[in-house]
Amino acid sequence: MAAVRAFARRKLRQFPMMGLDPDHVVALGAAVQAALVAEDAALDDVVMTDVSAFTLGVETAHQVGQHFRPGYFAPLIERNSIIPTSREQNFAVVTLGQEELRFAIYQGESPLIMNNLYLGEVKVRVPRNMARAESATVRFTYDVSGLLEVDVTVDSTGKKAHRVIDQLAGEMSDSDIKAVLAKMSKVKVHPRDDAANLHLRARLEAAYAMARADGRQWVTQMLVDFDTAIDAQDKQALEAMRKRMHQAIDDFEAHHVT
Repeated sequence: MAAVRAFARRKLRQFPMMGLDPDHVVALGAAVQAALVAEDAALDDVVMTDVSAFTLGVETAHQVGQHFRPGYFAPLIERNSIIPTSREQNFAVVTLGQEELRFAIYQGESPLIMNNLYLGEVKVRVPRNMARAESATVRFTYDVSGLLEVDVTVDSTGKKAHRVIDQLAGEMSDSDIKAVLAKMSKVKVHPRDDAANLHLRARLEAAYAMARADGRQWVTQMLVDFDTAIDAQDKQALEAMRKRMHQAIDDFEAHHVT
């Protein structure tokens, strides 16, 4: 459309390319997306990634004075996260003696669950505990197929609950779902247990042991930054941080360790 071309020209300050057939471009994009989902060998030599188009999370409650107000959204997988991905977060009961944790699952970008799309829920029983708040760890694993796998583990007992959300996946056979879940199980590793992250932590601790005074403060700050990145569970950001930190440790060991 002429109006769209004129708008693009004004905003980008250059003439848009108009020699491509729009239908052909859409068809190529759909073919690439289908190849990504199918893991077709035709893309073996092409570095392609897909991202989550929306945020996935659970309902949570916030404390206001002596009471808890429900209805708030707690994201686990943020919009534009590279997929496949797996993230976990810890949640506690809101009152002592509570015997069940209910995790309502939502998709959306609003801080209030009432404005987001409800996908389902997972419930798990927890011990009745009047001494301290019981808690559970919720893990979301999301794949390019659109399947969302939800695992809940009670921290004190190890009791588990599990659900697969397939509303976002379209039509899939039982065998297809099983195959995707088997593939998704390989990404259910917290960054703190990843071999590359364990190696970097070992280097940081060794550098601290060899350093002196100000050098130890510098290494400690590196550890704090690294642990913060691990808690965020952003694999792409962690990869970039590892490269920077390994180089920094190399320079530090070469010039400051005696």
